[in-house]
Amino acid sequence: MDYLTGVPLPNDILLYAVPVCAPYAAVQSYKYRVKIIPGTTKKGKRFVAAKMAINLFGHVPEARQ
Repeated sequence: MDYLTGVPLPNDILLYAVPVCAPYAAVQSYKYRVKIIPGTTKKGKRFVAAKMAINLFGHVPEARQ
């Protein structure tokens, strides 16, 4: 494959995922996305949001394949 895509086709074989941090409007057309909003989490605990996003994708059957 010569390019990256945010919307893979059903017959595409996904080898890797590239995390993208962008305004939500820019990634609205992506098939797999998570909206992370600022909260009252302390600075050292923010990686928990990333772990929650990864865990979320682990529970989506089509994302696990």
